[in-house]
Amino acid sequence: MSTRQNSKKMKLTRLLTGIILLVLSFGLGYAGDTGGAVHNFKDWATSMIDFFEQIKAFVQIVATVVGMWFVYSALQLFRKHHTTQGAQGEHVKHGAGHLLLGIFLMCLVPGIQMLQKTLSTNMGDQKSEQTFTVDSDIFNKT
Repeated sequence: MSTRQNSKKMKLTRLLTGIILLVLSFGLGYAGDTGGAVHNFKDWATSMIDFFEQIKAFVQIVATVVGMWFVYSALQLFRKHHTTQGAQGEHVKHGAGHLLLGIFLMCLVPGIQMLQKTLSTNMGDQKSEQTFTVDSDIFNKT
């Protein structure tokens, strides 16, 4: 078999695995006995939304921390520019890339929150204007 066929089989296997896991999560959502198990779709969907909210908060924290690391790395590369180590242009080029990536990652989370709040606030209510407010208590929600 060629590598192209292996690649297609791997993609198909991953897709089928994802579909099977999704179907199993539906089955597990309906299965169970008394003792707090989820017995209807609404409860299952609510718990899945809560689960994805936790994942979203984790990804936001990771993106911010990684962005701060890239900015720090860029500052270190810019600092090396004036040394006599040779190939000083490489430090500037890589430092600029790290700086842009770090700023992008740190601004990604507030940008997405701003778009979500701006676009989804008062949807369907034609009498009110859409406004943006900063949710400073986003990680303390239960």
